Amino acid sequence: MSQPTATTEAKRSMRTWPVLLLTLPAFTAIWGGWVGLGEKTGFGMINLLPGMVDDGKWSTLNTAITLPIGLETYAAFALHTFMNATKQGTLRKFAGWSALASLLLGGGGQVAYHVMESLGWERAPLWVTAIVGSLPVLVLGLGTVLASLIRREANGQEDTTVKVSLAQRVAGMRSSVQAVTAAARGNVAEVAANVTDPKGIRGVAWDAELEKDLDAHGLRPVVEEDPTPVSPAPTSPAGPRPPRQATTRNGWDVAKAVRLILDTDHSDTEIGDLVGISQKMIQRSRRAVRVLKSDPTATIPEAWKVPATVLDVARREIRAMS
Repeated sequence: MSQPTATTEAKRSMRTWPVLLLTLPAFTAIWGGWVGLGEKTGFGMINLLPGMVDDGKWSTLNTAITLPIGLETYAAFALHTFMNATKQGTLRKFAGWSALASLLLGGGGQVAYHVMESLGWERAPLWVTAIVGSLPVLVLGLGTVLASLIRREANGQEDTTVKVSLAQRVAGMRSSVQAVTAAARGNVAEVAANVTDPKGIRGVAWDAELEKDLDAHGLRPVVEEDPTPVSPAPTSPAGPRPPRQATTRNGWDVAKAVRLILDTDHSDTEIGDLVGISQKMIQRSRRAVRVLKSDPTATIPEAWKVPATVLDVARREIRAMS
């Protein structure tokens, strides 16, 4: 037979009934205060079924008891929800703030009743009556919102589904951009690896606009090899130019982008489509290249947000041109 552990004994020793016992006097005082305040603000004996049940029968109720039942019960439940919420989200924030507001209203009601009772006032001022009379409607609205938030968090599978589908779409878009970049470089094998998987990109997050762009620029993957021989590039009198290693950054060819910018025959949109980056990045890079073309040693401000790789390649290309 297993012996009880220290943890088990600690759990058994923790009881909540003494705390509940201590709250009974507070509950009694709160109940009496709200009933007394309700009677001073127009709450009292009301026949809930007039014309159907005689006055004074079972359908006659002192509506002043609805104040402690509604407001204080909501405050306790909202505070319980706040303390036991598992995530830092809308539910926990709303439960905490509404519980604090309910407790402050409850405390204000108790203060108002005892002040008026000590002064011997039979009727509450009009502004107090207006506030107390609106409390049932306020509790109804707060309770409805809190219940909706609790149910939405309990059915949190919808939010998870949205996040997963969004993550899948971002992954598919990234693969699509890589396919466009590879096609711009002429790497047919890499394009085929990125766009021919029907269950990968097309099945998850293939973007129709990117697919149209591939067709428009003739960048679709071609599986069959072209038998036409490619003639060698002409060489300069000084000899063939040594091959330049492609400088890439985050998957796009920086050297090719800089050369297209220096060529001045291509628009920002065309360069962005060929290289696979945004038009805004091309605009910033063109602005920096224009400055470096006048002075290769110039310092480009960081506020322009031009990558250092672009600046290095631009200086190198400009020196080679001169």
